[in-house]
Amino acid sequence: RVPLLTGDGNLIKAASKECVRVIGTIGLIDWVFGEKIISTADYVEYLKRLLSHPSTRLPISELEARISKYS
Repeated sequence: RVPLLTGDGNLIKAASKECVRVIGTIGLIDWVFGEKIISTADYVEYLKRLLSHPSTRLPISELEARISKYS
C-alpha cells in the first residue's frame, strides 16, 4: 500500500478512520535517509533548512533531536 503524504490535520484524521497509513515531511526525509538515498550530511542539511525556514510548522524539537543525533 502507498502511504498518504500530508501534514494536514483534517486529512490525517480522515485517513486514520479509513486505516490509511500517513507519512509527513519528517517521516519522508527519515525514510529517504534510512534507505540510503541521501547521505548523512544531506539529511542534516535538509533538516537544518526546514528548521530555519520562517514559515515551518514542523515540530522543532523533532528536527533539533535529529540534527543533534547526526551532526
